[in-house]
Amino acid sequence: MEGSVRDDALGRNREGGVGEPVTSQRPRQRPERVTGPAVVPFISALLLVISASCGKRPEMPAAQTQTLQAVPQTQFEESMTTWKSGDKETAVRVFLEMDLSKPIFSPGTPLANSEAQFMALPVAGRERIGAEILADLQVIKEIAVRVAEAGKEAKAKGDAATARKCLEQIDTLGGQIDEPSCTVIAQKVGQALKRMAAKEQ
Repeated sequence: MEGSVRDDALGRNREGGVGEPVTSQRPRQRPERVTGPAVVPFISALLLVISASCGKRPEMPAAQTQTLQAVPQTQFEESMTTWKSGDKETAVRVFLEMDLSKPIFSPGTPLANSEAQFMALPVAGRERIGAEILADLQVIKEIAVRVAEAGKEAKAKGDAATARKCLEQIDTLGGQIDEPSCTVIAQKVGQALKRMAAKEQ
């Protein structure tokens, strides 16, 4: 009996041969390694998943998206843009046709700042915004000068209506800029425009 147990433990068969040892667990299988060309599709798929997850950006709230959208230009700002592009005759024509009783500067633009708002900016902000204000005021003065010249030309041709319109637009523009809602330097330019219009009448 004892010998039989020993034989069974060694896995002896009935004919007396020696077989594989009897074990309680199955033999472990070593995982197959992915090598060679087979690894390329796997890496490509992995990179696609990573790039897709990295490329997704969190959606911005609707209110924040609207804030980032550009503020539409006013008609006067459009004429300034046209002037700076080099199409000065069109800029003058549009200027003479526009309604200057409406706001001429969009909210958030440099010239829309009051003196108090401008001075409340950090030093770096004042330097940047101040440079933009001066550049825009220079464009306004150039437009006004050209409109005054157009008024003189119209007067010389006997076109009193156009000559009068030119001076009225310059005076109205000066009044729009010479307001407490503008910076001090802008107000001074507005005062100069009103003097220009009065002098040519």
